Amino acid sequence: MEEYQKEFLRVKDTLKANPNGLTITEIAKKININRNSVAKYLDIMLISGYVERRYIGPAKLFFLSQRTPLSALLNFSSDYIAVLNKNLEVIQLNENLLKLISVKKESYVGKNIKDIPCPFFTNKNMLLNFKKALNGKEIKSEIHLPIRKKEFYFSFKLVPTTFEDGDIGVTIIAEDITKDKQADKSLRESEEKFKSIINFSPNAITVSDLNVNIIECNPETLKMHGFSSKEEVIGKNALELIAPEDRDRAIENAKKTLEKGSLKNIKYTFLRKDGSKFQGELSASVIRDISGKPILFVAITKDITGLKK
Repeated sequence: MEEYQKEFLRVKDTLKANPNGLTITEIAKKININRNSVAKYLDIMLISGYVERRYIGPAKLFFLSQRTPLSALLNFSSDYIAVLNKNLEVIQLNENLLKLISVKKESYVGKNIKDIPCPFFTNKNMLLNFKKALNGKEIKSEIHLPIRKKEFYFSFKLVPTTFEDGDIGVTIIAEDITKDKQADKSLRESEEKFKSIINFSPNAITVSDLNVNIIECNPETLKMHGFSSKEEVIGKNALELIAPEDRDRAIENAKKTLEKGSLKNIKYTFLRKDGSKFQGELSASVIRDISGKPILFVAITKDITGLKK
């Protein structure tokens, strides 16, 4: 395969020295290589953008391309990209994909994907999608692949592609979304742990937006305030659970919590659903997003009526 790379360079150098163009036969004579081999190299270089082809009468002349080669353009992308022809043979792979699967470009170019041990190509769902893309349908999906004993998640597109000579093919554009998937998994696990904690807490716990509208609560909240279901509490403003005489103070303390990040052991008179009152002690904290922006309040209320008595 390294020998092929040397021959590619010889073809390029020959065309560079002959800016008026050369036929396949002329190139074969100048570098002393079989004409069929030269034709194969030129086909690959043509699709990759390294050379251009012009017809002068019946003759096909090849010139060194004045444009940026396709391979160079693909290497500017942070995605993983492969270009296949209509026979599902590899035309081009960008550097990112080559590094990911730890192979040399020459090992894959010109081969059918069925003969290549790369998860991108051997996955059954991908093979079906390649056929759909060849029929003109753009495919978007996600795929989970084990590569070199590591787990990867990709968001990919299969784009129907038409080459300069009119032949069709498929371009694969894959984005590594492994970190996003792992973050989602960690978030789900954290949410499950949080729900487990609040559900078994002996205190009332509510989660509210920045306008103190309740979006989540635990069973102890229902028990403490005399409600029979979450539906009666979620959507309610948290101030409605506090007796009218303490609401102005609660509003001020909510502002202080937003400024300081938390307030602890604030005593209020609270209300039950039937209108009766009880004494409670509330601690509140602010939840922030990754950028540090406040997004939620978490409040923990302890019934201290017995302690008061």
